[in-house]
Amino acid sequence: MMKEFIVSLLVLSAVLFTASAAVDFSGELVAGYAFQYNDEWTNHIMGQDGEDTNTTSLNLSIADDGGIWSVGIEGFLVTDESGAVSGDVSVDLAKLIAAAFGNDTNWFLDLSLLANDRLTAFRAYSMQKSLDRIRTENVGLWTSLTLGYGDFASIMVAGSPKTVAVSNDFNSLSANDGDLMVSAIVNPLSGLSVSAGYVLNGDTSDSGIDRNNTNADGIIGASADINIAELVGLDFGLGIGLSEKYDFGGENNIFAAAVYGAFDPVGFELQYGLKNYGDDTTEHFVYAGVDVTAVENMLLDAYFGAYNAAEFNDSWFVGGDIGYTISDISFKLGVEYGAGTSYNYDDSYYKTSDSGAGLWIVPSVSVAW
Repeated sequence: MMKEFIVSLLVLSAVLFTASAAVDFSGELVAGYAFQYNDEWTNHIMGQDGEDTNTTSLNLSIADDGGIWSVGIEGFLVTDESGAVSGDVSVDLAKLIAAAFGNDTNWFLDLSLLANDRLTAFRAYSMQKSLDRIRTENVGLWTSLTLGYGDFASIMVAGSPKTVAVSNDFNSLSANDGDLMVSAIVNPLSGLSVSAGYVLNGDTSDSGIDRNNTNADGIIGASADINIAELVGLDFGLGIGLSEKYDFGGENNIFAAAVYGAFDPVGFELQYGLKNYGDDTTEHFVYAGVDVTAVENMLLDAYFGAYNAAEFNDSWFVGGDIGYTISDISFKLGVEYGAGTSYNYDDSYYKTSDSGAGLWIVPSVSVAW
């Protein structure tokens, strides 16, 4: 079986290199440790996606120079019981057809297949703690079709049939209840972006609806990024982000607004999020962060906020990072204290007993290529 696997890889490599004169390789690996003190010390392995998750994962992307095809592999170094690997394959049909006739085109029609992966709707502005994010609940075997024109507009339709879990010596695939996602993004002006999305079976647990950890019976939302500096030609950075999201299952509504900017060498973001839950309770998320870019290749930031300003004493957090990048290797040290839970390292609901409250000291290293 190993010989067959190696031969298959060699054949695939030959096909890819033959199909294109030039191939681009890119990727990233992140690994680290987290030391948490909350009445006692506990230690965690940190990876690409936070506490004890995606440990020392590898994200690898292979694509041709012409933008016709790409292959993505995620989690190759994960050594859990299943040894699961996520993989994405994408082919731009519009560019493929144009290339066959010796032409080029600004249109694209991407056909993608995603295995053991999830889909996220387009986001004009990405809010802190993913308050705007619309994402599928289950990993599975997804097919998506994305039509667009340059940077002006894109529309995606994706789906996955209902499938049972597959698990054997050579393959592993989680069960999927069946899902549908539709999303679009438009950039009509330089500095203005608007997006919208809908998912049939959405994930609420990682999208700001902390108290509802079940599938939503549909999530719909929209976001906008208004970069005032680009629109009117300011000498400094200034912009506004807005988002609105509704979960039909729990009847939860999340509105978020952000103001961001940069006055060299300092950048900042202020954000407010209003969560209206289906049981008529509300929470007020607040966040303030600054980045200092005075030294090239150095990371220096600080942040402060609360998961619910109405219960500030139980939910506030403060932290920062310092790091340096040399030869595509980044070394970073993060320090944070959370009264109810951590902001960067554990996003458990701040009222739960197993939340990530306390002091966090997190050294990590990443390699990008």
